[in-house]
Amino acid sequence: MNVYVEYDLKNQSGKGKFIQRLTREWDKMGVKYSGSPEGCTVRLALTRFRTQSKLPTVLRIDGSHNEFNLEYAKYKLSKKEAKKKLEWKNHLVAENIKKAKAVIWQSKFCKREGRKTFGVKPRKDYVVFNGTDPADYGARCAGSTIRKVLMMAKWAYRPHKRLKEMVAIAREYKSKDATVEFHIYGTNDFGDLGVPWIINHGQTEEADLRKALPTFDCMLNLAYYDWCPNAVVEALVAGVPVICANGTGVEEIVKDCGICVNIDTEPHDIVRRIQPPPFDPAPVYKALDDVLFSEIVFPPACHLYIADIAKKYLEVLKDVSNG
Repeated sequence: MNVYVEYDLKNQSGKGKFIQRLTREWDKMGVKYSGSPEGCTVRLALTRFRTQSKLPTVLRIDGSHNEFNLEYAKYKLSKKEAKKKLEWKNHLVAENIKKAKAVIWQSKFCKREGRKTFGVKPRKDYVVFNGTDPADYGARCAGSTIRKVLMMAKWAYRPHKRLKEMVAIAREYKSKDATVEFHIYGTNDFGDLGVPWIINHGQTEEADLRKALPTFDCMLNLAYYDWCPNAVVEALVAGVPVICANGTGVEEIVKDCGICVNIDTEPHDIVRRIQPPPFDPAPVYKALDDVLFSEIVFPPACHLYIADIAKKYLEVLKDVSNG
C-alpha cells in the first residue's frame, strides 16, 4: 500500500502540522506515502477533495460550518454572503462524503454534529482523535511555588472558545489565591490586561510553545463548541491536566487526564457559537483548586500519542485499499 496524502506536506496550519506528525510516525513504521498520486493505491484527503484523483479515498473531517463566521467580516462580506459561502462549503463536504470509501471524524461529537449538518451517512466511518509525540515536549517541570494556568487556542473571531469568560474567571480566582498566574497564548484582542497575574503572550512560535508547555500545572479550556482542538491535545500529551467544559469533543479527549466541569446544562446548539450561553463559574473555581492544590495524580494521555493514532489511520487506509 502506498498512501497519497492529498495535502501540502509542508503546510503550517493545524491540519498541516498534524499530517507532519502522522507522516513522521509513518516514516518510523516504514509506511510508504507521497504528496503525489503517482504509484499510490489509496488517498487520504483532509476535509474535502483537492484533486480529481480516482483512488479509493479516506476523508478526514475537522467539523462543519454552521454559523455566521465572524472571520468573514474582515473580508467585508455581508451576513447573507457569508452564510451562502458556508452553506456552499458544507455542500461540497457532503458531496465528498458520498464519494469517499470511508470517513474519519476527529471525535464522537464531531461525528454526531457532522452527520446532522451534512445530512449524509458515510459508507464507513471511524472516530480517531488527533495526536502528537510526547518526546516533543520533554520532562514535566511544573510544581514551583507559583502555580501556572495555561489558556491556549486560536482565539481570533471565535467567541465560542470563551476567552473573555476565562479571563473573567482568572481575575476572580486570583483574588482567592495569590500564587496563581494565568498565561494566554494565541492571537487575541486583549493586549495588556493590566494585572501582573494574567500574562498575554499572543502569537508564539511552535518551538517556544513546546518548551513552555511542560512548565504549566494546568490548562483551562471552557470552549462551548469544539471538535478535537490541537492545543488541548498538545497540552495533554505534554502532561498538563486540562479543565474543560462538558458536552463537546474536548471532554472526549481529556478523559481522566483532567477534570470536566458541567457548566453547560442545556443541549449544545451550534447556532449559539457566536454568543455562547452564560454559566455558573463555581465548578471551575473548585476544579482549579483540585488540580492546582490537591494531591490528585492524572494519568498520561496515552490515547493521544501519535504512534497509536498513526496505526489507527493506517488500519482505516488498509481497509479501504483492500476494498
